[in-house]
Amino acid sequence: MDQLPTDQQEALCKTNTERLRLMVAETGDVEDDELETLYRTALLGIVAKDIVSRRGSASRRRVRKVRPNTGDGIAGGI
Repeated sequence: MDQLPTDQQEALCKTNTERLRLMVAETGDVEDDELETLYRTALLGIVAKDIVSRRGSASRRRVRKVRPNTGDGIAGGI
């Protein structure tokens, strides 16, 4: 949770417990029967961890665009 920006932490803390359960269920990290037994703090931790991991994987997927080489020795044909 500490890895999230303050505004995102505050928003998560204001989220209804049942909504947190739905968010955790969407992660697929917890079995349905276990989901009902988790305390709010555990739900918050799982959701925060998922947000951080998705943010990290999204930044790894970004690909720097490079102009194609046209073969004239100048990148991008400029």
